[in-house]
Amino acid sequence: ASLDLSGTLNICGLQIVEEAISCQNILTVKRSSDVPFRKVAWHPNNKKIIGIASGETEIYLVRVNHDALNSVIDSTHESISTINVGNQINDLSFCHTEELVVTACNDGNIRIYDYNGNLFHSFIPHNGEAVFASLHCKLPVASILLTGSHHNQNISLWNFNSISKPICLQTINLPPSTDRNNHGYHIGFDQTFSFLFVANTGENSFFVFHLNIPTQTSDADIMKFDFATQFYCETPLLNFVITNNSASMQDMILST
Repeated sequence: ASLDLSGTLNICGLQIVEEAISCQNILTVKRSSDVPFRKVAWHPNNKKIIGIASGETEIYLVRVNHDALNSVIDSTHESISTINVGNQINDLSFCHTEELVVTACNDGNIRIYDYNGNLFHSFIPHNGEAVFASLHCKLPVASILLTGSHHNQNISLWNFNSISKPICLQTINLPPSTDRNNHGYHIGFDQTFSFLFVANTGENSFFVFHLNIPTQTSDADIMKFDFATQFYCETPLLNFVITNNSASMQDMILST
């Protein structure tokens, strides 16, 4: 899935035949207004569901028919559910464990909704500062939530479940972004090797952190990121995708 310069969402299927890769357009989703889509997130367990946000107050949950080809719809189509958050949405992600979607909002709130648009939970992770990134992950010992504020200058790690209040385990402080007018603040987490990736659109570098995960569930509250590395790129980043199809860390790929 990708967003073009007009903010239109394009969903394509990739086919690999004898090492040749072909791409077919499955679905194009256009906005019903002039405001372009800015964020897109696949459901981690159900590849028929994708979430999109425009940077305004709505989330759109799209049901994707992978058997269709070259379909074109807009955000009012019957296959799309709309959730009105009531504040500017800077990022969204899906919960791995339940049918919930997490939103990072400009008013400083993390708001979590079910797929019917009912508010499930909300809290303020960064003392009221705008939240630019949110990512939910399921680990063997706990569910965690990663949040970013100050244009991803501060990244917080939370022990998070649907019953109790989230517990902040650690906050990482990064150098400030050189361009605070962009709308691309990205975090990604590789659950196989427990690496966190942080990158901002327009920057010539990205950060990688390793999460030290305890072996016992009872020790979940002592999880910490134990080292960090900064990588530099020849050209400014727009976005990145983590590809990990191997049991070896050497075969992990970060596509920018």
